[in-house]
Amino acid sequence: MPSGETPASYLRERVMAGAHIRWPNRLDANTIGLIEKELALVAKLEYEKYFLTVYDIVSFARSKKILCQGRGSAANSIICYCLFITELDPVRMGLLIERFISQARNEPPDIDVDFEH
Repeated sequence: MPSGETPASYLRERVMAGAHIRWPNRLDANTIGLIEKELALVAKLEYEKYFLTVYDIVSFARSKKILCQGRGSAANSIICYCLFITELDPVRMGLLIERFISQARNEPPDIDVDFEH
């Protein structure tokens, strides 16, 4: 993590940077609201480091030209989409974050990432 950043601030910075790439001409209030909702839930459950760890692993793999792709319920996550862990646009598809992460389940989200052999 960069100096002076907390897990929450760094996750927010990476997610918003990715959001501007994913939706360069249409980062609307609805999309920002979904990002904020998911970031708030992740903060409440204290999973920022978990998301940043997966982001780090995927970023490292891609820097070494290792093919990888997030899948499963992680595809419902706008955070995973903004971090380029998954490629399915949850806004366009109308996916529900509650399928991926929920306070009621009291368990960490399951982010599946496949890597080439």
